[in-house]
Amino acid sequence: EALGGGCESKGNHGALHCKWKESFPAGDVGKHVVRCFTAMDPHGDRVSSNATLNPAFFFTDGQCSDGSRPCSSGGTDGTDKMTCKSMPLCLKVLVKGRAPRFVAPTPLEANSFSESGRVIPGQTDVPACEGFPLQLTLKAVDDDAGDEVRIYLEDKDFYVDGASAAASTVLALRQKLLGLNPALSEYNLDFFSNATVVQENAFLDRCSGTNVFQANAAGNAPVGAAFKGFQGYAATKLGANARQALVLSLQEGVAKSVMSGYAAGLEFGAAPEVGVAYTLSLKERNGLVTRLVDPGRALWGEAENCWNDDVFDVADNRCREKLVNMDQTVCAVAYDNARTRAKRWAGAPDPNGLTAKQLRDHSNGDGASPMHCWRIMLQAPPVFVTDPNKTATPFAAGWDLVGRAEAPPGAESWQEVLAIVGREVAFTFVAQDPNWGDSVQVFIADDPGMPQGMRVSRTECIARGNQGTGDTSLCGAQSTKTNNTGYEKLESKESRCSKAKMTITWTPDKAQAGQRFRVCALCRDSSTMCAGKGPATATSVGWYGDQQCVVFDVRAPGPTWDNGVVMDVDSFVGCVTRITPRNVDSARTYAVLIEASGELPEGAVLSNLVVAPSAAVTFSWVPKRGMEGKTFEACFVARDVLGMVPAGEKACWKMSVQKCRYCINSGDTLGLLMKDYALDTNWLRIWLHNANNQPPEADTPPVVDNPDLIMTPKTPATVGGVSGNAEGFPIVFVGPVYQARLGDSLESIAARFRTTVAGVLSVNPDIQGEADLVPLESEVCVVPCAQRRPAVQSAA
Repeated sequence: EALGGGCESKGNHGALHCKWKESFPAGDVGKHVVRCFTAMDPHGDRVSSNATLNPAFFFTDGQCSDGSRPCSSGGTDGTDKMTCKSMPLCLKVLVKGRAPRFVAPTPLEANSFSESGRVIPGQTDVPACEGFPLQLTLKAVDDDAGDEVRIYLEDKDFYVDGASAAASTVLALRQKLLGLNPALSEYNLDFFSNATVVQENAFLDRCSGTNVFQANAAGNAPVGAAFKGFQGYAATKLGANARQALVLSLQEGVAKSVMSGYAAGLEFGAAPEVGVAYTLSLKERNGLVTRLVDPGRALWGEAENCWNDDVFDVADNRCREKLVNMDQTVCAVAYDNARTRAKRWAGAPDPNGLTAKQLRDHSNGDGASPMHCWRIMLQAPPVFVTDPNKTATPFAAGWDLVGRAEAPPGAESWQEVLAIVGREVAFTFVAQDPNWGDSVQVFIADDPGMPQGMRVSRTECIARGNQGTGDTSLCGAQSTKTNNTGYEKLESKESRCSKAKMTITWTPDKAQAGQRFRVCALCRDSSTMCAGKGPATATSVGWYGDQQCVVFDVRAPGPTWDNGVVMDVDSFVGCVTRITPRNVDSARTYAVLIEASGELPEGAVLSNLVVAPSAAVTFSWVPKRGMEGKTFEACFVARDVLGMVPAGEKACWKMSVQKCRYCINSGDTLGLLMKDYALDTNWLRIWLHNANNQPPEADTPPVVDNPDLIMTPKTPATVGGVSGNAEGFPIVFVGPVYQARLGDSLESIAARFRTTVAGVLSVNPDIQGEADLVPLESEVCVVPCAQRRPAVQSAA
């Protein structure tokens, strides 16, 4: 089919431009066809323009049948003459079909960059977000009608040791086909395998590997299962052709030819899809582990242990850190079945001419798409880390850092702190992201916010992995890709801000006393890869991680009486009555002041005032003669010195001055006692009332053992101008206490005890007359035999 309006030049001179198009049926795929072309010079005929139209004159007229062509010198009208033919030009055409191609939902974005910042051609980054299934589905189609497609997906870079290869025919063949070099794929596990790498040498600190060993008498032995490091990734392929184990696709055991059949198990389809089942999980340890705290952990286990962390250095706080394994790269090629359908070689003519084994084409005569790779980026949100004492990023004392290593913080992890008005409190929150290239921010959550007056520092980055200082604690995958594939192994990384801290500082004021405030810190990284991929907290500005809260209990002062609020005290004339009211702040924090409430008894004084969280004051008082039988009250209130809360309930002491009992001072004789207290009796009766043990069953000397002198010297004291016995004993009885009966009167009682009404009233100042004498209630002190006998007149 000639294109462009013919295949002929115009005018007497010029070049010929001829376009040719030919369509071949699908059955011609793989055929070689030959098409040849020649170039010739066309000539026109000379014709006549005679009006008579006499044919005899046609050849003599100088008119040419086509003015754009040269004309023959003679002849008649007829077919154009072709002269001067060229040599034939022949083309050998290979009829090829269209190769399969990946289509949506296959991710094909050019978003994969090397560490130098260059785009890696033929590679797309896809995130594996912790706790959510990997979203990687491959789909391929072929535009040639009738062709079917299969997809072969594999991890091309992984570590194979000699023992593993010897034990597995498939593994050994894969190693041979791909040219795997263990030295260049150190610790890089097959993404589609649960195999782990056993390494008896120490791992780099962060790259905890898969099996940690400790030395013992019998040699190296694995540490307990709780610290077994990373497990294999154990990803699986799903969908069409997921069972193809090797890139080799032809039948084994037979001579290979263009007619060879496919190996058993290969699956073709018009638009096949292959998915990858993988969920990054702490529980499965399939790419993510947590640094624990265990005092029994061996040195070889330092990679996952934080027991030796410096609690005073937040940069060294690593408990709860997440450690992420190497990112993985998987590659796929889509193949059609053109060779089988056409029964001839339809694909690339020399597929195995490359020296790089990983890039070889194994289409074997079928059409094949360009290889595309996907880097599986292991992504996890930041977490709050702490020290073994759970001080930095405060955690509750009962929060188990080992048993709950995989649990996110919650109400049970919040630390409750007693905050004191006027006293500064400060806490530092430390967050870490397992992805060394991410940056972490720490900030206060808007809900519930912060109390008035709290200050928050800016997020401060904590650099890690400084190789200049020998810090190899941060490891990742080394990428040396210069094309679609390459080797990856562990190497030390440097991170500017994948760990960061933020400090809150607060001094509660008086208005906040008695309230509780919850302050929550959030951490967020800079990665947006997981936004829209499942995690609700992964957003277009980063992935929000832990939220950890501190509950501040701003205790109001709580003055509490330590010795009750109502007390009864027996007091004695001449003895110092001492009371020590004590009040304790419930928070053991705020200073408390004790003050008298109301009037104190006459002559009472306060001393030894202690203003402190445990406050006290001393009340001293000496009852005087004439107070017997009366009750006096001393009341006190306590308040915090800051005046945050009003004074609470009063504490009162009721002091009953006893009748018939008097306190004596050092050196007093019975005679002086009778004189000082104006007692109408004699020393002999007082001696008889007190010449016994008090109490009788106690092995103590008598109160009065010498009628002339009180033997034991006593400490004197003067309170409010009144002298008294500071020790409060001994106390002497001057008579019995009689309870009035029905029908009693002052006169009858005086007569019964051989005294006078005046004598009774003198030692019972609370009784002013008969009206105050209440039968069965009133207690009456009587000094018996105080009635003087009438004088006997002489006979004269």
